[in-house]
Amino acid sequence: MEIDIKKAKKEDYYSFLEILEESEEKHRLGVPWRYKKPESEFFTKNDFEKMIKDQNCNFLIAKEDEKVLGYIIAYKKEISETSILKPRKYIFINDLAVKDNYKRQGVGSLLMEKIEEWAREIKINEIELNVWFFNKEAFSFYEERGYKVFTQEMRKVII
Repeated sequence: MEIDIKKAKKEDYYSFLEILEESEEKHRLGVPWRYKKPESEFFTKNDFEKMIKDQNCNFLIAKEDEKVLGYIIAYKKEISETSILKPRKYIFINDLAVKDNYKRQGVGSLLMEKIEEWAREIKINEIELNVWFFNKEAFSFYEERGYKVFTQEMRKVII
């Protein structure tokens, strides 16, 4: 399998949506108290085009020939110094998704490697992301690549 990683383009929109919908369904089933089934288009073409034009966003698509296999969306972030926080720059991975039938074939790893290359090129040495606790497959994927838990959200439902 020859996988090509490129910047997302306008014509990738519908292929991206197909993968995003797979991911959305997993999150809706895994965290039903937070996510619901969208009643209409939940990610517009306009939203997509804004992201691919954003200078702080690195939106990459993995393809085999012209078939889209996965994507990653990462942002360059900068935190200003405050009385209690140090200034810092980091990359935040907003989303990574691979079509179900292409998982465990190196697609996600290649996408992550490209984001790490980008971080090095722009002299940023930290990458952060969020992963839902229910998503054991993703959690393991990130841990295998050296990501460590540094904060944890907790929830309690009271009646």
